[in-house]
Order: sequence, then structure tokens, then C-alpha cells
Amino acid sequence: MKLINAVITGALLSLFPAIATAQDSYFSGRVEPAVAIPVGSPQEERFNPGGSVSVKPEFSIMDVVSVGPSASVTVFQSN
Repeated sequence: MKLINAVITGALLSLFPAIATAQDSYFSGRVEPAVAIPVGSPQEERFNPGGSVSVKPEFSIMDVVSVGPSASVTVFQSN
């Protein structure tokens, strides 16, 4: 049941892609949510599915290249 809930949540999140638009600024940022599922023993027996979020500020150095730091947090609940 836990796996089915995690798969449904992941499918719903993938239905809402980011909207791409042209930018005049050289600075941008992204926040990326995700579903995290423990795979294999003993993790899947000890933890429930959880979530993850990444924050990525970016500085464009060319039209197709950008650089910047990234910070991510992944959270699981214990059984």
C-alpha cells in the first residue's frame, strides 16, 4: 500500500512540468520536489516512503550554460 501511494504521488507530480519562458536576467532559481522510496533490505523494512526537495540558484554564463550551488534535503519516516 505504501508503494502504491508513493507511485501515485510521483505520477501526479510529473503531470505538472515547469513552464519554460525566455529570460532577460542572468540569475534564476529552481525548487524541485520529489518522492523518495527506500529500496532493498533493511531500508524498506525500516522506513516509509518520504519526500525530497532541492533548491538551485543559478547564474547564466552563456545562453545554454548556467552554474550555481545546489542544496537538497531528503526525509523518510521511521516505521
